[in-house]
Amino acid sequence: MNNLLSVIGLAMKANKLVFGEKVILSIQKKQAQLVIISIDASDNTKKRLIDKCNYYGIDYLEMLSMEDIFKATGKVNRLYFSIIDSNFKKLIINKLR
Repeated sequence: MNNLLSVIGLAMKANKLVFGEKVILSIQKKQAQLVIISIDASDNTKKRLIDKCNYYGIDYLEMLSMEDIFKATGKVNRLYFSIIDSNFKKLIINKLR
């Protein structure tokens, strides 16, 4: 898990993460490579993001707690984010294997 959080932290430092309502825009513009949704997110939030990802063909993962996202990014109260770089997406997928 720490390796995964480190990769997310690196993506944050490289400015390859998008937070908040900009996530929806990154999905619609197909800039998002991967959307990560916190297990702490509400059912409505999860459904909205998953529906958008499915419609636009964007991969998503439902994982990490809000606390894990804070540890990795330093951002408080974040429930989801998108990764806008294919190399960071590959790194994250590889860490999960």
